Amino acid sequence: MKKPSCTAVVISLAFLFPASIKTQWHTNGFLDLSGAVVVETEDFSNNLWPHTFSLQSLDYLSVALDALPARFATETSFTFETRFYLNEAQAPAVLLTLGDANAERLYFQLRKEQGAILVAEFYEAGAAVAKLVTHKMLNAGEWLELAMVSERIATDLQAVRLYLNGERLAEKNFAITWRWPHEATLFLGGAPGQQTFSGKMDEVRLSAGTRYSGAHYARAQSLMADTHTLALWNFEHEPMPMPLTYHWREGAMGSRFSAFVAKAYHRDTIELEWQATREQGLEAYVVERRDATATGKFERCGYMPALGSTEQEQQYRFVDAPPAPGRYYYRLRVVDQNGNSGYSQEIAGSL
Repeated sequence: MKKPSCTAVVISLAFLFPASIKTQWHTNGFLDLSGAVVVETEDFSNNLWPHTFSLQSLDYLSVALDALPARFATETSFTFETRFYLNEAQAPAVLLTLGDANAERLYFQLRKEQGAILVAEFYEAGAAVAKLVTHKMLNAGEWLELAMVSERIATDLQAVRLYLNGERLAEKNFAITWRWPHEATLFLGGAPGQQTFSGKMDEVRLSAGTRYSGAHYARAQSLMADTHTLALWNFEHEPMPMPLTYHWREGAMGSRFSAFVAKAYHRDTIELEWQATREQGLEAYVVERRDATATGKFERCGYMPALGSTEQEQQYRFVDAPPAPGRYYYRLRVVDQNGNSGYSQEIAGSL
């Protein structure tokens, strides 16, 4: 009889999660606003259970401008750049908002309206005073590079330009006097009461002055910090260099899982273990494996249905039979009942 490639066992245990000391979000190199993501908590006071995770939906990010360099308050020209990925081309969404702490009073907003057009809009005393609209349709399912320049060209005249993938789409001069309100809050990917951006964002950079003025500009492989940079978020490392606050969507998953470990099991198998509690709205755990080569890619090697919401902790055990001896990396893709998913950290196991 052919030996099965993996087996799974589920055991129910009562267990109390330790208090958290450090919390971080696995960004995977970009800001994911597509649905559920995995948030990790590390407790270094307890060596037995160092990690807990929860599956949540990120709504938007914010940062108070008074926490950023004081130069923000004096700048009259600026450049905003980001790379973004649309899940849906038609749905309206907000990319960047500058407003008061609750976004009830707006100063500036960059958004995507119905029909996938881009809009940059300035506000004074809560009323819209300048609006620049592009008419080029945006494509979903691919990374796009956006740049917006607002340049003070006279005492009461502001030139605004919008670029996509290095090409200027629209330009217009507005008779406004505008500067960064130092007491304001900057929101990324949405704002309170606004339509959340559905997709991914990466390498958000705010710069003093005018970076681009012509009809085209040469696109860089990645955005870097220089003397003109006021803030840069590339979502590659934790903690981020600027104090971003994460805002989680109401009704986010209450699921928590912890102690994801791997160890050799018998001669030709690797055993994975993790614990979970309060699996509210959780559908399943998909186990993924890759080898240790530079070109190794994660592939599904197992599936375990979640046991559902309970006051007791559930302990999961999964035994994998890799194709050959060596070192392997594993991660869990945690899937909720709406099809949203997020990834745990990677762990290693060897045969």
